[in-house]
Amino acid sequence: MKARTTGIMIGAVAGALLGLLVAWIVLDKEEGEAEAGSAAVAHRPIKPTEIIALVLAAVGVARQVATLRQR
Repeated sequence: MKARTTGIMIGAVAGALLGLLVAWIVLDKEEGEAEAGSAAVAHRPIKPTEIIALVLAAVGVARQVATLRQR
């Protein structure tokens, strides 16, 4: 297998695991709040600017990894 293909496969698996971890943390927190009996819990909606900031942070991390690889 080529190094590029291996790298893409490793990145895909790492991304999937990270996504699963984030979903598990978010859903676990919501279930915990529901079990606590607080039916009137109001969740603040996520703003588009927060999503953009998160995406830019992820892109920044990817660029840092690429920079480390070039050294």
